[in-house]
Amino acid sequence: MNLKNIISIVIRILKQFKNDKRTVALFFIVPLIILLLLGYMLLGQSTNLTLGLKNKDKGFLGKEFSNNLLHNKDINIKTENINQLKKDLLSNKIQGYIIFPSNFTNNFLINHTISPNIYLEGSQPQEVQNLLSNINKAYSIKGMKIKESIHYLYGNSKLNILDYFGPAFIGIIVFFLVFLITSVSFLRERSEGTLERLIASPLSKADIVFGYMIAFILLSFVQAVIVLLFSLYVLNMYNIGNILYILIIEFLLTISAVNTGIFLSMFSKTEFQAIQFIPLVIIPQVLLSGIIFTVNTEPPVLKTISNILPLTYAVQGLRIIMIKGKNLNSHTLLLDIIVLIIFSLLMLLGAFLTIKNTIDTN
Repeated sequence: MNLKNIISIVIRILKQFKNDKRTVALFFIVPLIILLLLGYMLLGQSTNLTLGLKNKDKGFLGKEFSNNLLHNKDINIKTENINQLKKDLLSNKIQGYIIFPSNFTNNFLINHTISPNIYLEGSQPQEVQNLLSNINKAYSIKGMKIKESIHYLYGNSKLNILDYFGPAFIGIIVFFLVFLITSVSFLRERSEGTLERLIASPLSKADIVFGYMIAFILLSFVQAVIVLLFSLYVLNMYNIGNILYILIIEFLLTISAVNTGIFLSMFSKTEFQAIQFIPLVIIPQVLLSGIIFTVNTEPPVLKTISNILPLTYAVQGLRIIMIKGKNLNSHTLLLDIIVLIIFSLLMLLGAFLTIKNTIDTN
């Protein structure tokens, strides 16, 4: 082993990296941007939940527990009539509400039991646990029996973390793998000369462009279907929605990912350079699209960015289909699909111009 030779190799590699500005940025700047983004989200996140409250009890206990809830700084309390609380729960203005019935105090005095009625939105297990934990803090009398009557607007008490994150995982896995495979595969087609041989053939530009697009989309959609079936029937992921709507979201996400991969491959000369787009394309979407942190709790600046990311609408659409069982009568789901269609068309145009530009330069 020759130390001089080792040092010369080290110097050569360092000089090579120095000349590759994209790699330098990937090593030293992108990690700082990701950490800054993550830190800003964690520090600026609004985690307070809103609980509706209706005290129908005329005795002392309903009043005492209501005051305990009102003085709890960890949750926001909204006092309204029952009909308004129902509307607020449906529109997601509150995450749940509690009713102390008219016999609340009397039932405690006779049976030493309290039986509040609790209504929860239910689609997010962490929110459910947080609300129930804060409600339990209001029960200030020790030794009493608690028989809560809990009702779920969506899901049930068995809804777990996988059921909540599952739809998001389906979206990110489909988008990430399809984007990566497409960008690397198309770049390989260019670097190995396959695309040039097709250009030299009697095929028209339109034949080549749409041939590539349709082939990548079909293969990617098959992959998306396999991911969905595995999630539902092997992992037993919670779903009460129509599988057809899930496939529509996946298909649009596939078109977006394929054409994003083709479009960005134009800016890459090697497979390593194509992979360098992952931190820029995938990681911000993982952080900002509602997969880990709900979009509503993000700081205003990041919320604006989230609202232009395709994965935000895909994740939201998959969740409201699978967990809430919504269909095209839902304005939110309809908006998600429309936004994904628009983004798919934009990326389709970008991919078309990329392939056409490659053909023209050859």
